[in-house]
Amino acid sequence: MKNDEKIIFANQLERIRIRHNLLPEQVATLLGFKTTGPITHIEKGLRTPSLKIALKLAIIYNVPIRVMLDRYYEACRNEVRAKASDIGETSYSSDAVDFCSFDQELDLRKISPASLTKIRRHSSDLIRKTAEKLDHI
Repeated sequence: MKNDEKIIFANQLERIRIRHNLLPEQVATLLGFKTTGPITHIEKGLRTPSLKIALKLAIIYNVPIRVMLDRYYEACRNEVRAKASDIGETSYSSDAVDFCSFDQELDLRKISPASLTKIRRHSSDLIRKTAEKLDHI
């Protein structure tokens, strides 16, 4: 890596690609690139993928964008939280129940304590909501 190249955001892309037994050349071809350069830069966090590329990667790997680009997602969420706080927005809930993307996080085998807490909370919320629906039938 050149000295002037700086990591923008760490991500899970290389780990996910390897887990799917795909070579960078194969992913580059699927994305329409002629070389592996763009893939390498994205995987190393030197470049943020465009929305189109991120969506294509989500399709190729069958993993939500927010899991693949976890650090970038967190940075964006923090930015929104800060802006919501600046404007006094109180209806914005930063602890809203996440969609079921946790199965992909569990598959990555490296779960942070914060993610594990979110997974437990999400599971409890799903069980409670299911029980509430069953009582209303």
